[in-house]
Amino acid sequence: MPDQSTFSPGDVVELTAVADAGWQFDGWGGDVVSFENPLLIEVDSDLVLDASFINISGSFNLTVNTIGSGSVTLNPPGGSYYEGTVVELTAEPDSGSNFKGWSGDLSGTENPAIIMIQSDTIITANFGNTSTIDIWYGPEQEFGDIGIPQHWVNILGNVADQDGIASLTYSLNGGPETALSIGPNDSRLVNEGDFNIDIAYDDLLSGENHVFITAVDNFDNQTIENVTIDCSKGNIWPKTYFIDWSDTQNIQDVAQIVDGKWRIESNAVRTIEPGYDRLIAIGDVTWDDYEITVPVKVHSFTDGLWGHGIGLLLRWEGHYIWDDVHPSWGWYPMGAIGWFRDYDCECLRIEDGGNGLKEDDNSGFNLVTNTWYVFKMRVVTATSGGATYSLKVWEQGTTEPEDWQVVAEETVVDFENGSLLLLAHNTDASFGNVTITPIE
Repeated sequence: MPDQSTFSPGDVVELTAVADAGWQFDGWGGDVVSFENPLLIEVDSDLVLDASFINISGSFNLTVNTIGSGSVTLNPPGGSYYEGTVVELTAEPDSGSNFKGWSGDLSGTENPAIIMIQSDTIITANFGNTSTIDIWYGPEQEFGDIGIPQHWVNILGNVADQDGIASLTYSLNGGPETALSIGPNDSRLVNEGDFNIDIAYDDLLSGENHVFITAVDNFDNQTIENVTIDCSKGNIWPKTYFIDWSDTQNIQDVAQIVDGKWRIESNAVRTIEPGYDRLIAIGDVTWDDYEITVPVKVHSFTDGLWGHGIGLLLRWEGHYIWDDVHPSWGWYPMGAIGWFRDYDCECLRIEDGGNGLKEDDNSGFNLVTNTWYVFKMRVVTATSGGATYSLKVWEQGTTEPEDWQVVAEETVVDFENGSLLLLAHNTDASFGNVTITPIE
């Protein structure tokens, strides 16, 4: 400032507070209250200012770290403060980043935040992006336009956040929030962050529905994703049905994905991330007697809960609620599975998982990886009121066997009706074109 004590109106004066050794500037008082140093003021009247200093002998250090893209300003500035000094911290994220919260000796998301120095203090300001909610099959999905293959529709995806996910919920059409499980678990959610929303067809409106998925990270930041569901009701899936994957752009146009990530590849549909029961539903809950023929190729088997297996499930109506988790994982009651598996035998088997139905092929048949086989399975209602399930598998390009390799008679019927599933359990597999015919 000029070395003078009087100024003309409009003069701009710069004042610099200089602390002696062992002292620290603690702000301006009087007619101007500020922590700025130097301080610029415009003279428009008589002014009286006080410069306050504090003795910092035995002062404490404030260390501020940052994670991510951003910075922090301190008011008053500096790194050493006398005990009892109140410091204001302002987090300033860089472009494209967000302030997510404080950690260390300061917690919460308030910005600016106030702290009183009582001891050496270490604080971290966390910057980053909001949570990422990846909807695997797009933000607009259609269900029921061919028919209804199970009681549920499934919205599948993955949620991720560098600071961790505290909770994940969804609401349907503005209804209450429902908590979702986040993978991995021991069943349907294979990878970290995976989720699967089971929504009952009966809970959907005919026409447009909105599912709001809310992720909350460990700093209480929210990310919301909206999925629009167009639901058709009253359609019955034709029992004579054929899928040519080479003519299909969207799997959900010709089938309903129940679990897992799938893609169309080389005129087939293939698992992207193998795991527990990767499932595609085809057909209608009203179907009774029918037969399916589909080529299948196993690329590789993986280790997992209850071994591995590849095949078909007939007379399916949907998972059942066995405990308080979402998605539900109750796999029976059901019709029956016909598959090649290795859990307690390496063989072709028909089983239902509930009523004790289990028949094995003891011929020594072995399925070789990277080879196409044809799976054919049928279900026929017995005159006695039960049902007969039959399965045969042969290498593609060879003659179809005359006889069924496995036949299982179900006397206690779980279901008289139901759709079918393409089933890959802990298996990287491709399913070729699907042919379904009714059994009259």
